[in-house]
This record gives sequence, C-alpha cells and structure tokens, in this order.
Amino acid sequence: MAEENHPPPPPFGSHETFLYEFENRRIIARRERDYAKAISKCREMFPGISQTDPIIFYTHELFCCHGQPAEISEEIWDEALSTIQSVRISVHRHLSEVDLITPEIFSHAGDRVLIRPEFFMDGSKCDMHVYMTPATKLQKLAKFMASTMKIDEGGLLLAHRGQVLDLNKSILANGLPSGSLVQCVHLQGASGVGNVDSEGTSPPQSTQ
Repeated sequence: MAEENHPPPPPFGSHETFLYEFENRRIIARRERDYAKAISKCREMFPGISQTDPIIFYTHELFCCHGQPAEISEEIWDEALSTIQSVRISVHRHLSEVDLITPEIFSHAGDRVLIRPEFFMDGSKCDMHVYMTPATKLQKLAKFMASTMKIDEGGLLLAHRGQVLDLNKSILANGLPSGSLVQCVHLQGASGVGNVDSEGTSPPQSTQ
C-alpha cells in the first residue's frame, strides 16, 4: 500500500512566537491578537495570576516609548502586537486599608484624609488606602510605604500628578485633597529627582 503524501507542516516562524514575562518567569508562546484571549492565556500560563487579578501589559519596544515601559491599552493591542516581540505582565492588587492617624491628634471627622499610594512590588501593580490628617508630614507616609515595599526610605520618591512631593511638608501644604493618588517611585540608586510620569510608576525591568 502506497504511503500517502502529506504536506509538511508550516514552519513555526518568528512572526508567531511571542515572549510573555511575569515576575521571574519567561514563557515563549504564540501571539494572541485578541486582547481578552491574551489575558486568559496569561492566567493559564502563570499560576501566580488569579482569576480576579486585573492584568496590565507593558512594552518598551515601540518607538513612542523611548525605551521606557508603557502600558498597552486594549485599543491598540492588535496594532502593537504587529511590531513588538514581548510583553511584561503586571497585575493590579489592592492590598489593604491602613489608618496612620494618631488618636490623640484626631479631633473630628473632617481631619480624616484619604491618600491612595500606588506602587510596584514583586512584579505587581499595587495600591492601598491610607488615612491621615491634613497636618501630618508626608515623611510619615514615606516611612510606612518604604517598610511596605521593603526598600530603603531614602530611595523612595512620592509624586502626585507628575510633580515630586515635599516629604518635609504636610499633606495640606503639599496641596493634596482627600482621595489623592500618590505614586511611590523606587529610585534604585538615582542621585536626583524631578518630574515623573503622571500616569504612574513604571513596572520593574526584568533581569536577564
């Protein structure tokens, strides 16, 4: 009986392969041009991502990124995948609510101010709700956040809407209304400070 001639399988070209990175894992898989399916794929590949964790994709490969990580929106996901070779995955986790108000200086409900620190830790984008008084210096928040992020207090910068905040001044003096989102930026040895991206902090770079 003559053998049937089957056409060889199409080559698995580089245009189909794609690198997904999360925390310390790097997985090569097929490109997934559908945004929702890409999110589902990541939940399957990385057990550390739960079914409820919001997933955020980052890239630094597009020309407009200028080498800095930027979040990829669902709107341009398919277009971006035509150009980039990999994505860095982060998840957004709300950790807890913390009260840093000292009872003896708390006089009435109007003194209660909500500050929302946002930061990256262990490859995840995190936020917290921290309650303070308007007269409290931001140094207290910086000390608490440095301990939470497990970094040196001197290497932490706080910013709001792209402007660096003065840790030696109070919440009121820094012009922070209740509900303000504050970016916590790990300087990682930087020697100076200045304006930061008002869209938030950038995810940590993966180590090769």
